Amino acid sequence: MPGVYDIVTLGFNYRMNEMQAAIGSEQVRKLPAFLEARRRNYVALETALRGTNCVHFLQSTTGRFESSYYCYSLLLDERLKSKRADIVAKLNARGVGTSVHYPHPVPRIMYYREKYGWRDGDFPVAAWLSDCSIALPVAPHVSLDDIAYMATVCKETLKEFDA
Repeated sequence: MPGVYDIVTLGFNYRMNEMQAAIGSEQVRKLPAFLEARRRNYVALETALRGTNCVHFLQSTTGRFESSYYCYSLLLDERLKSKRADIVAKLNARGVGTSVHYPHPVPRIMYYREKYGWRDGDFPVAAWLSDCSIALPVAPHVSLDDIAYMATVCKETLKEFDA
């Protein structure tokens, strides 16, 4: 499945050059508008998916902290966990972009398992979040019509797999 990987050694990723830094500095000026568009899309998608069987919703803000709304994590019920790859394939086939951002919780990644001796079952909530999540896009370029389409396709697909 795309996005599935393992980490076998500790490493660092410091690849930014001067050109990227200049572009990044300019993008920071646009950050408030980007965040507002992401928040709008996130709320619209969550509102459209509320009441859908077989999914769970995460709280995106706590009052003290607020999400960056990078993506919308759809959390499948435990009974659909084994069908995630098929659900992703069906959503993709219908034009809904998806990703699995965290295909393994940190305790399952080889480097950390070997370094700390962690085993399956040590972190059940991390495992559940990793095994049951599907990321949906809410980026600023995604329109509210796109959000409505994604929600419709997600509901139809989940209903099909939950039958």
